[in-house]
Amino acid sequence: MKKVIIIGAGASGIICAIHLADIMKDVKITLLEKNERIGKKLLSTGNGKCNITNTTVSPESYCGEFSGAIIQKFGFEFTRSFFESIGLYIKSDSFGRCYPLSESANNCLNIFLSALAKRNIEIITGCEVKSIKKKGSSFFVGADKSYEADAVLLSFGSAASVKGYNGLDLLHNLGLNIDKPSPALCPIPSDEEFLKQLKGVRIKGTLRLDEHSESGEIQFNEKNVSGICAFNLSRYVKDSDILHINFNSEKIENKKLISIINSKKQSASENAELLDFLFTRKLGFVPKKSRIEALGEPWRASKERCGKISESH
Repeated sequence: MKKVIIIGAGASGIICAIHLADIMKDVKITLLEKNERIGKKLLSTGNGKCNITNTTVSPESYCGEFSGAIIQKFGFEFTRSFFESIGLYIKSDSFGRCYPLSESANNCLNIFLSALAKRNIEIITGCEVKSIKKKGSSFFVGADKSYEADAVLLSFGSAASVKGYNGLDLLHNLGLNIDKPSPALCPIPSDEEFLKQLKGVRIKGTLRLDEHSESGEIQFNEKNVSGICAFNLSRYVKDSDILHINFNSEKIENKKLISIINSKKQSASENAELLDFLFTRKLGFVPKKSRIEALGEPWRASKERCGKISESH
């Protein structure tokens, strides 16, 4: 019997184990997971509704030439068929985002757990892999103890996946060359003080980074700008970049906007009150140095790191 170890029991590791068990005969599959439970990040996707795939998956959305051949073979229809084969049925929204019919990440994980159990796939949690060595035709995976296998599949993600753990370090011992990774699909960091005032605010708008722009929901946190459009732009971020934010995106043309504000100037006691008709007052107060007279002209923050922010109302 062949022995296969999969390191990492997130969404990709789980699906890999199930698919491998279906296409191979006489195989013993073991999932090794550093966390105390599997599928931890899966539970937080789509705000708990489990945004599990997208109908518009394409090679252009990925880096590397290999993605084209993989997506051609394992595209959306294959993915949907695979999910249905284990009892997971999905639906999509107008943006192509797919969710389980139950809109529950917990239900989705339960279906995965059931599929793993039916295939007798071993799951070992709380198991931090510290080394991978090859001797002859076998691999030896060092963790709480040594695990021997005929093949090892790596599905541990990046350093962003598990705090304080970088699985890529394991590959150096195998003599593999690794391209330096860069953050992607993550919030855009900033040290701007006013972000503390905006923590928790969500608003529709447009983000621009050099020639790249994305529109959609923008979310503010103490140390970053988040939301789907920020995630989509994060792959392009370089040191000292300035992030431009347009809160008036697709709402009202600038000429009419200025006309409305001018008509409100006589009765408004403060700048924030002038903009109540457009967005939450928290945004009207930030930044305090902005001037209504400069409407339409972006102001620039003077910080020293990636994530400088410029705002256009």
